[in-house]
Amino acid sequence: MNDNSDSISCTPKVFIGTTELTSNVTNEIKYSATMTPKLTKISPRFGSVLGGTTVTLTGENMLSAAGASSVLFDNRVCTV
Repeated sequence: MNDNSDSISCTPKVFIGTTELTSNVTNEIKYSATMTPKLTKISPRFGSVLGGTTVTLTGENMLSAAGASSVLFDNRVCTV
């Protein structure tokens, strides 16, 4: 979306491939920059293939309610 606004609303459309389906979705979805996580840094950039490397993710709006956030690397759940 080519827009610099801090928030924007839109009505969702449902597609299967390139075919738009008739949908009963009429509620708008509101995007808000202050409610959206933004990743700004990953450190270290590389780790061992054996795992066990502590990785620090830095950003804005990263955590929600306790226990509600999760992190996956290569589809593997990480300890937060």
